[in-house]
Amino acid sequence: MTTSQLADLPAKKAARRVLTEQFESVRERLLAAFAEPTEPERIHKLRVALRRATAALDAFAPCLPRRIHKHARRELRSIRRTAGAARDWDVFVPVVLEWASAQPETVRSFADALLGWSASKRDSAQTALLGLIDVHPAGLEATLTQLLDHLRRPKGDPTAADLGRERVEILQAELTAAIEHEPTTDEEYHEVRIVGKRLRYAVELIAELLPEADRIDADMRALQESLGHLNDAVVGESHRAAFVNYFLRFHPAEWERLKPGADALAAHFAAVREAERGRFREWRERTSHNHEWTGD
Repeated sequence: MTTSQLADLPAKKAARRVLTEQFESVRERLLAAFAEPTEPERIHKLRVALRRATAALDAFAPCLPRRIHKHARRELRSIRRTAGAARDWDVFVPVVLEWASAQPETVRSFADALLGWSASKRDSAQTALLGLIDVHPAGLEATLTQLLDHLRRPKGDPTAADLGRERVEILQAELTAAIEHEPTTDEEYHEVRIVGKRLRYAVELIAELLPEADRIDADMRALQESLGHLNDAVVGESHRAAFVNYFLRFHPAEWERLKPGADALAAHFAAVREAERGRFREWRERTSHNHEWTGD
């Protein structure tokens, strides 16, 4: 059923259809990731399905008791975080490989040691991901059953379109507040990124009903690309620093040989972060002048 066909349905009826569809999609993607746990695209698709399910859950929150909504959200977040850990390593390793390919031989010995350590960390993340299969398919089914059993008619008996628009407006306001002042910390940039993701997926739910949907989507994608690269650099630096601490603890005598490479990679991540902050400033200036993403 398309968005336009769902639009005029009572919210409770639409919630039953949308939540069932989205939770089933998560279950399918989880099983696909289990079948090929080393395939990055499987992990990516699982994370997208989780974001869409969370967006649907939040849009139809008025149809649910708060405790039921929170429980379902925790279930999805648990899977997302475990998949996210594997995804972080899937991003980190190609970045290091590309960076190392342009470095002198004196630096590559550091990259080789770092990549070997990273492989063991990716294996640990994969083990945690495989552990999801013992719990979460059945857990998702139980959570969905609980959601459907507790669906209720919201006050005022709104339609699905009413709730969808309300959710988009709430997130637009949150994003406006988040970028009112330029972020100054990695945590603040991360918060902007998260709100932008939530807005993008909330708009996707009712895209056929919003004349400005394409503009919002394009702006959110531009925001996500920039802040996604920034976040990858932040995570990459944390991985680099963790490896340095590990190496200094267990192989201190070898450290001087690897230090130039460690310093060079730190400088690389710092440069990426600064460049992406610049891209964000450009994005913020453009959108604050013409308010394209809000549809104003």
